[in-house]
Amino acid sequence: ATLRLKRQQITLVQGESARDKVLRISAAPTHVQTQLRKYAESAHSPALDREDR
Repeated sequence: ATLRLKRQQITLVQGESARDKVLRISAAPTHVQTQLRKYAESAHSPALDREDR
């Protein structure tokens, strides 16, 4: 809802029962990618420490 995406645009890749999830977002406009990056940076996400960032 925050990113205004349709459910069909989001796929759970990994972590169905885990606390951390890996999602694939398809057809995400540039502004959505920007919003996700800002959110991740503000939350100090451990995912930002990964090499494949």
